Amino acid sequence: MLASRVIFENQNYVVCLTKAGLSVQNKRKGNGRLLPVDSPKFSEWVEAFETAIDNQESNALARAIYQT
Repeated sequence: MLASRVIFENQNYVVCLTKAGLSVQNKRKGNGRLLPVDSPKFSEWVEAFETAIDNQESNALARAIYQT
């Protein structure tokens, strides 16, 4: 079983990896998006967060998922 964990957090977003998928919550708006585990791009997005160079890149990734 996959343990839920926060993989990125800043003043705008909280990104969590859960057994349901990749959850991106917008702190300012109080809502979010879920990229399900069975999504074809799920593994690519998780790897992108894990290999992000800095918080600015992670923020851009979170924004991209949130806006889809």
